[in-house]
Amino acid sequence: SRSPQEQLEFAEGLLDREFYGMAEEQFRLFLDKFEDHKLAPSAMFGLIESLRGQDKLDACLSRINQFQSKWPEHELAPKLYLWKGELLIQQGKLQQAEQSLKRLRFSPDSTTKEAALYFLARCYAKQGEVENTLESYRKIAKKSFDEEHEYRPYALYALARHHYSNGNTEKAQQASKRLTEGDHVPEDLRAEAIYRLADIQFQSEEFKKAIRSYELLLVEYPDSRFTAEAQKRRAWGYFSQGKYGKALKVAKEWKRK
Repeated sequence: SRSPQEQLEFAEGLLDREFYGMAEEQFRLFLDKFEDHKLAPSAMFGLIESLRGQDKLDACLSRINQFQSKWPEHELAPKLYLWKGELLIQQGKLQQAEQSLKRLRFSPDSTTKEAALYFLARCYAKQGEVENTLESYRKIAKKSFDEEHEYRPYALYALARHHYSNGNTEKAQQASKRLTEGDHVPEDLRAEAIYRLADIQFQSEEFKKAIRSYELLLVEYPDSRFTAEAQKRRAWGYFSQGKYGKALKVAKEWKRK
């Protein structure tokens, strides 16, 4: 009994509340009843979001292909190339993912363009194309962090891990430090960056700096997945400095917990 507008709003309300299964049902109902309506692209896009939220990859890709075939010039189409590339990477279809993501390299929307570049870098990495991977990450990571461009800190973190893996501790430390001090860095990523920074400092025998970094992590993220190891390494840091009493106290606390 709902009008097309009411049906779409009802489905979108479910999607906004992350009731993906219920939203999927209502978007399908819209498309069954009003497949040629002017709001049909919005309903199809909502259905794709609902399927994506449930990790229904094959169904999601099928609907993306259907959308791109039916409305290739629609304003929502560019975002679907991004999602399609991301899903194809998950399925290991790297050549197809690369083709989809490359369509967005010159997008006028910087958010979409950078997101595509980030996943393109991941695609290159899985194919062993090291230089293309690093160059793609660098283009994103060199820019200032803000709320709009979510992949910049992740690109910098990827570079930090690469530098550390290749023994370039100075560059790894610089990148990690920027992640620990910058704004607009997701909390889980910042916690890991603090831990990795401390790890670099510890391996470089900069025990005083490492202890400060471990303590920062323990204070700000006491329940992180790095807490136990950070506490243990903090004890080793004091031991390596010859501060045996402090090391013993911290080690006893670690053992108690």
